[in-house]
Amino acid sequence: MSEDLTRERDQLWALLEHTEAQLAYLDTGFNFVLVNEAYVRGCGHSRQELIGRNHFALFPNAENQAIFERARDTGEPVSFRAKPFVYRDQPERGTTYWDWTLTPIKDAAGRVQGLAFSLTDVTARERFERQQESLQRYAREQALLFTVSSVLTTSLDPERLLSQLLGVLLDHLGCDAGWVMVSDAPPAEAPRLVAWQGVPETFARAALQVQGAPLRTRNGQPVGDAIPPLAPELLAEAGLQAYATVPLTVGERLLGVLCLGHRGAAVCPALDGRLALSIGQQAGMALYNAQLYQAARQVDRLRVLNELDRALAATLDPLELLQLALRHVAMALGSALGALLPLEPGRKAAEALAFWGQGWPRLKPWEEVVEQLTAVLAGRADPREPIAFSAADLEALCMPGQQQEIARWGAEGLLIPIRSETGLVATLLLGARANGHPFSAEDYALAQAAASRTGQAIRNALLFADARQQHEQLRALAARLAEVEEAERQRVARELHDTVGQNLTALGLNLNIAQMHLPPGAADAARSRLKDSLDLVQQTTEFIRGVMADLRPPVLDDYGLVAALRWYGAQFASRTGVEFSLRGQELSPRLPALVETALFRIAQEALTNVARHAQAMHVTVSLEASESLVRLTIADDGVGFDPEMIKVRATGRGWGLLSMTERAEAAGGRARVESRAYGGTRVLVEVPR
Repeated sequence: MSEDLTRERDQLWALLEHTEAQLAYLDTGFNFVLVNEAYVRGCGHSRQELIGRNHFALFPNAENQAIFERARDTGEPVSFRAKPFVYRDQPERGTTYWDWTLTPIKDAAGRVQGLAFSLTDVTARERFERQQESLQRYAREQALLFTVSSVLTTSLDPERLLSQLLGVLLDHLGCDAGWVMVSDAPPAEAPRLVAWQGVPETFARAALQVQGAPLRTRNGQPVGDAIPPLAPELLAEAGLQAYATVPLTVGERLLGVLCLGHRGAAVCPALDGRLALSIGQQAGMALYNAQLYQAARQVDRLRVLNELDRALAATLDPLELLQLALRHVAMALGSALGALLPLEPGRKAAEALAFWGQGWPRLKPWEEVVEQLTAVLAGRADPREPIAFSAADLEALCMPGQQQEIARWGAEGLLIPIRSETGLVATLLLGARANGHPFSAEDYALAQAAASRTGQAIRNALLFADARQQHEQLRALAARLAEVEEAERQRVARELHDTVGQNLTALGLNLNIAQMHLPPGAADAARSRLKDSLDLVQQTTEFIRGVMADLRPPVLDDYGLVAALRWYGAQFASRTGVEFSLRGQELSPRLPALVETALFRIAQEALTNVARHAQAMHVTVSLEASESLVRLTIADDGVGFDPEMIKVRATGRGWGLLSMTERAEAAGGRARVESRAYGGTRVLVEVPR
């Protein structure tokens, strides 16, 4: 019998040694009794350094020690997902993240004899998810900037423009109030209050008296002194605790100030300094253009700016934007000849050129054209200003022997640089007017305004392309993450079944046989020890079965989606007391495994939300199918909620809803939530069949 026990012990130990999970067994004083090889590798200590040592002497952490003590004292197991931990003696590892389970091991009398500690290092996964969150934040910022840019192209009335901008920022950033003040161009005696929301007019005008000083003294000058702060007493009169300031600038010139107030202590968490600067620059440029338009609106040709804005808003193709600018500016200024020359590196000349008018001379090789234009623009005091461009300048860009064609350019033309945030992106070349009149200062101002709008439109197009690419990357990453997660769950469940489960079964059989073969006079201690071992094997077997079911329910693979939902619903009802009902039949043929898994996980998440938040008495899961569509519905009769509030609040809530949406999109479908306060909640998921 002793040999059998030794052999069984060796088998169990070999099993623990070769599993990938990090396992340790500690006594009730939290001293290491057993550790497997995976634990030794993961913790950075040798087995000799661990055995007999106190866990928290090696890995001090007051929070974790309290958790261990609670598990020991209550006899209840605990588990955590992605719990952070920092090795004090291994700072180079930084913050690590762990999925871990702490299971009290009890004797036959129910007394805790020790703690089984199982860990899985999920640092890579957690860092990936945090990177995903960063990408999502970036995508949200780009979407807001695109929305702001779109709003800023809807009007050339400064007051209307800034009022719309203020409304958009309040809606998207979750702020409670805002006010905007500007200085006219040319400067008036005092800055003006042009828009306010969420605060009394008296407060906004009092704020103007304090914050308008830089506008009064520094309009058109570099921003030097900071904008004066508002006194807490003045803020309290409007029910505000804090506010953020967005200077509206063009280059280094301060044109206005936009303030966003908050009734709580935190000011617009989504508005960091970089985003505020970008919004201020966009709004400042839009404000500057609007003021320019208002100052010169008597000039009939300025209508081209509005027409150009509408045309630019109709496309997100950078090359098409440049071609639109060429056509509108050439028509507005009456030029007989014009050309668009994008200056992007690596672009072929055939793809780069667009012409206005007939009889353009042939240009030199593209590299020489770009070099010549760069030299012409170098050293300019204001690189955004249009400059005169004569026939002699044009001749430097053209192949020899084309004097007749070059002569059609006229005595004076225009070179209009188009810039975005990244620098010079293109030039517009315009020949002399067909009527022979020279270009006026107003024509130069119009050309500069058109170039500014075109550059902003190009930036918007690039921002939109970046945001769309980020969105597609996020969808692909979400799909891949779900695929990898399910594959890993299936692999671990299979390994547990094929190795741990079978070995535990064999171990239980052998212990039973050993118990049956004990001689009648065997010591009670031996019988008790065998019984304790059998109980421990049974507990471990049940625990492993539960883990396998959570990782990947076999019923989903073996019997299909409806059977898996029925099995999980029964567990849910038993665990929560919420009445569960299922409607629907198994589909024939079955859905692809990826789609079935996505629908099952979405149902799991929805039922988890019901248990946590809904306070429901009954929940119904329905599966319906047509020839082209499968619809999964999870409906409860709980307290409901406002889905929009969950979306906009940066409180950490709403990740479950986001997870369901991403899983549905990864399966080629879509998900939406319908709910209202005290009216229950429905989660609807539709995927192609």
